[in-house]
Amino acid sequence: MRVLVWIFIFLMADGLFAQSVFIPLNSDSYHYIERFDIKYPDYNKQIHTSVKPYKRRDVAAFVESLISDSSTCNLTDVDRFNIDYLLKDNNEWTKNSAAPSRRVILKPFYMFPADLYSVKTEDFMFKISPVIHFDMGREDGSNENKYFNTRGFEARGSINNKIGFYSFLTDNQAIMPEFINQKRAEHDGVLPGEGWNKNFKNNGIDFFSARGYITFNATKNIDVQFGQDKNFLGNGYRSIHLSDYANNYLFLKLNTNVWRINYQNLFKELLDYPERTGKSNMYKKKYATTHHLSIDLTDRLNIGFFENVVFSRGDSGMKDGFDFHYLNPIIFYRAVEHHLGDNDKVALGIDWKYNFLNALSFYGQVYIDEFNTSDLKMDLDTFLVRIGLRDQRQYATYASFRNKFGLQAGLKYIDIAGIDNLDGQLEYNVVRPYTYSHYDVSYTGQPSGQSYSHYRQPLAHPIGANFKEILAVIMYQPFYKVGFTAKWFSIVYGADSSGTNYGGNIFLDYEDRESDYSVLLCQGVLEKIQMADLMVTYRIKHNIFADLRYIYRYKTSEISTRNLRTSYVSIGLRMNFSGRKFDF
Repeated sequence: MRVLVWIFIFLMADGLFAQSVFIPLNSDSYHYIERFDIKYPDYNKQIHTSVKPYKRRDVAAFVESLISDSSTCNLTDVDRFNIDYLLKDNNEWTKNSAAPSRRVILKPFYMFPADLYSVKTEDFMFKISPVIHFDMGREDGSNENKYFNTRGFEARGSINNKIGFYSFLTDNQAIMPEFINQKRAEHDGVLPGEGWNKNFKNNGIDFFSARGYITFNATKNIDVQFGQDKNFLGNGYRSIHLSDYANNYLFLKLNTNVWRINYQNLFKELLDYPERTGKSNMYKKKYATTHHLSIDLTDRLNIGFFENVVFSRGDSGMKDGFDFHYLNPIIFYRAVEHHLGDNDKVALGIDWKYNFLNALSFYGQVYIDEFNTSDLKMDLDTFLVRIGLRDQRQYATYASFRNKFGLQAGLKYIDIAGIDNLDGQLEYNVVRPYTYSHYDVSYTGQPSGQSYSHYRQPLAHPIGANFKEILAVIMYQPFYKVGFTAKWFSIVYGADSSGTNYGGNIFLDYEDRESDYSVLLCQGVLEKIQMADLMVTYRIKHNIFADLRYIYRYKTSEISTRNLRTSYVSIGLRMNFSGRKFDF
């Protein structure tokens, strides 16, 4: 795969255009941009919000268009403050370059508020800043101090205004609340969102976080990104297509943006941790390719189409490697899979977003892993009986395991009840059993290499499958530098007892299922999670934040030994770092 990338770069080298790197996922910038997209949809000509991360160049262009017509936009004072933040954070792309720092204590550092050090010449641009996150907390029932200690740097730049580059590297030590340790144990020791780690002192862990890539524009409308990072598809808090929950992975991304269309090709190299190749100490590789087509039917209505395939040639006795059939950027993957012999895991999906009343946005996704029309007839028959439109069932069975799909539906509401900068979000997610899982294509008793996962973590929802979830998010920014965030999650899912497979664990072979029919949502050991996550944030300086956080989480199970109640309070300081998400 790496050879193909460099060949592609060489062939395109003569036609490069100005490039842009991307805003890291989970930055506060995403809320600001999506809020402006709902409030002023006629001004967003650059960004398809279902495709993340966003390019810094596009963000700068969007917010500058709001400023240029500020009398019509009727921006609040806090909105103007946030626009100023976005311009400072992306100052290399602003037409009227963001103002330098008012006070420069030690030249040449912090000449601009967003950068510890920056340089810009005709041929070269470079910015570097420290990354710091120190969070200290206490968990109810524990006498041990919990903490996260993160130190590192973030750098970005460009060469000849044609090749862009980005690097993020941190060293981390942590002693975590018990529910995070429990989730880590479920992932064979992998910390959610991260990769390899080792034990630190008595109860802590030590790990690196590393992201980096290069980017360039092959033509005016086609940009290329290659490196190690995460991606996200959808408009929700969650994504059932592709989320940022799993560890960083190697990828090549081709993104075509023309007229009202954004078309993305994503070629990923994944690791099937903790499986080894057998030939060395390397973890087994698998691959995935994704097509996503996003179309703005109007300034307010967007619809997207998604397809994905996961394949691992080593499982069938073949040499590990990328299958060239899936390099075709426009073909229908199901047809390719049939051509190759039906061993690979193909999924389809759609997503949508509709902004209305300059205050509301209705969005959602459908993920289709597999379905059978005959089985759907059985389910429709059962549904008609339940609602009283039919007296008795015409089929003896229903709820086939083959009907593997998920659904998301959500609503965002900004400036709730006319209160400036009070924004809310309500979202429902449901995924049927055995979705995202696959079977042992080699029939050798080995774990399936085609599950929709990377580094022992789901590539979509953190729970995996066989669950339903309701979540709510409230964000309020009453003053320039103060923000309140409240999140609530209610998750119900079916877990496995010893030696069973009820469809929630996506790493298991679905041919070892409990039954073919009467496969119901949340079957198995019923477990429930109620979680509240409250945070107050004060912005000390640009990209320097102080946080006060409280997490309450209560997990109950039909197996009482799995019950876990968590009450955790922490205070933290972060610099050029987004707050960690513990929403699982």
